[in-house]
Amino acid sequence: MKKIRVLIADDHEMVLRGLADGIGPHPDFELAGEVSTGPDAVAAYKEQKPDVVLLDFRMPGANGDQVTEEIVAFDPEAKIIMLTSYEWEEDIWRAVIAGALGYIPKSCHMDEIYQCIVEVAAGKRYFPPNIMQKIEAREKRETLTAREQQVLSLLAGGFSNKEIMTHLSLSTGTVRTHVSSILAKLNANDRTHAVVKAVRRGMVHLDL
Repeated sequence: MKKIRVLIADDHEMVLRGLADGIGPHPDFELAGEVSTGPDAVAAYKEQKPDVVLLDFRMPGANGDQVTEEIVAFDPEAKIIMLTSYEWEEDIWRAVIAGALGYIPKSCHMDEIYQCIVEVAAGKRYFPPNIMQKIEAREKRETLTAREQQVLSLLAGGFSNKEIMTHLSLSTGTVRTHVSSILAKLNANDRTHAVVKAVRRGMVHLDL
């Protein structure tokens, strides 16, 4: 049986080594490369054309969803698995929309990683039940516009309407309209409630 060639992309050396040590010696797999930044993952894919990419969501240079978009634009048949510590609803959704066929947590057992690689290599999708629940929940929600996402990020940063108006060069009425739309789409009672919901879903990330 032909071995499945796997490219691993992760900026944490211990994780990268652990995955390489688990996949390299496996009789069904072959390492196609190991990289630690988003741009290097894209370049390695174009050079090596692996069967499957194991991709971390957050990496230097470009996040996993951006890397996935670039790779899929180059090769629409690319098979990408997001293997990450991040299980926020919005991160999962961005990965799926970008074209990832799998999304599994780094806390999973190595056997599940093997299973995911095999299924995705065969053209199937692989999402554990808890990840699938988040995808299905997100499918039912309205998507914020790019401008609404900007306003939401500023709300999460503690900006007032006046400060948002100045920062984005918008009128007071436009800012109020965006805030009202955000509250409606998130089904939030007020600005604070909207931010709490957004953080829980991974729509914004606070640097604490």
